[in-house]
Amino acid sequence: MNNQTRYLFLDLETGGVDIETSILTAAFVVTDSEFEILAKEHWAVMPDNGRFLVDAGGMAKNRLDLIKLAEVAQSYSEASHNLRELIKKWSDDGKNKLIPAGYGVIFDVNHIQHHWLKKSNWEQFCSYRILDVRCAIQFLNACGVIKFKGGLEECVEKFGLKKPDLEFHDALSDTLYCIEVTKFLCNRFSSIKF
Repeated sequence: MNNQTRYLFLDLETGGVDIETSILTAAFVVTDSEFEILAKEHWAVMPDNGRFLVDAGGMAKNRLDLIKLAEVAQSYSEASHNLRELIKKWSDDGKNKLIPAGYGVIFDVNHIQHHWLKKSNWEQFCSYRILDVRCAIQFLNACGVIKFKGGLEECVEKFGLKKPDLEFHDALSDTLYCIEVTKFLCNRFSSIKF
């Protein structure tokens, strides 16, 4: 692999917003600097002890069936190993660190570092720099360029990016939508030079 910028777009569906709540599903999409997909993973996961920690608000949002999820889920130990192998490979064993990207991505990175990979292990392969599309949208809102709150679903609708085969609040769909919003914004603002 060459020494070119690569992004690790990611999204987690969790059992709530508290750091202790369980990660339920995870999506990881590696892209090149033009946001073309190089690798894609989507996993159902469960704690090693088999006991999910969730709250009503989290479950109302993600609408996951924990019984069905448990039937196909890999353990946190397996997910941790698989994620480490994925980021190790696509970062050229840490020589070309991946840039974590997503919509509110720091929430997801914090959950990964709490449940799966310690910060020091994560940062062997992933940069501390992030590409957070939510922050970009908030900045454009502050500048008056856009006039809406800027949730991912709202961005997709306003920018005309809706795809009939993708549902919101699914880790993989939200990750793919985030990539589309990123491409849209880059195309829209690429002519601005300083």
